[in-house]
Amino acid sequence: MPCYLKVLNSNLGETERFPHDYTGASRLGFRDASGVIVAVVDCGMDLTLNFLNENLWNGQSDSVFGAGDKDSCEIKSGQVHGVDFTEPDSLSVNPVPSPGEPTHGTSVASIIGARPGVERDLAGVAHSVQMMSLKVFPTEIEHYAASVSRAIIFAVDHGAQVINCSFFLYSRSSKIRDAFQYAFEQGVLVIAAAGNEDADLVDSDGLPGTLEFPNILTVGAIDCALPDHLVDKSNFGKKVDLAAPGEKPVLPGVIHYPGVSTSFAAAYVSGACALTWQRMVKRFGSKKEMARCVKENILEHARCVSPSVATGLDVPKVKQWGEGNRVLDLGFLA
Repeated sequence: MPCYLKVLNSNLGETERFPHDYTGASRLGFRDASGVIVAVVDCGMDLTLNFLNENLWNGQSDSVFGAGDKDSCEIKSGQVHGVDFTEPDSLSVNPVPSPGEPTHGTSVASIIGARPGVERDLAGVAHSVQMMSLKVFPTEIEHYAASVSRAIIFAVDHGAQVINCSFFLYSRSSKIRDAFQYAFEQGVLVIAAAGNEDADLVDSDGLPGTLEFPNILTVGAIDCALPDHLVDKSNFGKKVDLAAPGEKPVLPGVIHYPGVSTSFAAAYVSGACALTWQRMVKRFGSKKEMARCVKENILEHARCVSPSVATGLDVPKVKQWGEGNRVLDLGFLA
């Protein structure tokens, strides 16, 4: 079932399809995020799809990998769109999805920056964003901490302004915390899925959504039938900064598995942050200041809701989140 979201604070008295179809004149001003790199830390994306391949980050192998790395990496000449970190002792370029989870990374990327006009009724939030594919899943569980931390550091070192983390990982490794602290120190905004356990994040240690670095935005998923409420399985509580649509898009040429998830809600916020960054970049000098201002801008223009009924048939309580139950509102970008 397609997800529909009412866009407030705009002159449109109508409901938009999600992902929004901002083709042509782009009615809410969603045009250019070409100066922004969003690193998609996930299970890889299908780099051959027409609605993604024009919005991929283009790095050169000579600049992405130093001479000392070339002997241990599978390096191909030409452009690098991303890196596979799933093997602990090696790297390979331009990763693709694994059979175990073929569409998750592709779906996340399509919400962030599917190219408008390529496929009918499908367009990502940020039309011209550069998306960097960093594959960290699936791998052996003992390698998760290393693969995620390496990917985060790579994204920071290679110019990403926004890192999309549509995963919820349990690990006590200091490597992951150190990597996200590095992202904070370098002024990179991290968008983290709140997780899908129907739990209060105050009582959780899942990463990165529960980390308290000020550059992290933790995102819950809106119930599309009840747009002021979180979906049944979305985590909640004071550590969730805001909510966004959690519907998975139907992708042309890709096997579709229906589902609603905080993974896709996080992608929506990443696209909005890319657009906001593009618009604000000339106003501020330091990257760290930019990350702070983009986060504040997204939260400032969110709408606050007052859930009044329980979410789902089996949940006898109303889920509250963050400060004021904020819901992402894209109307301010018009």
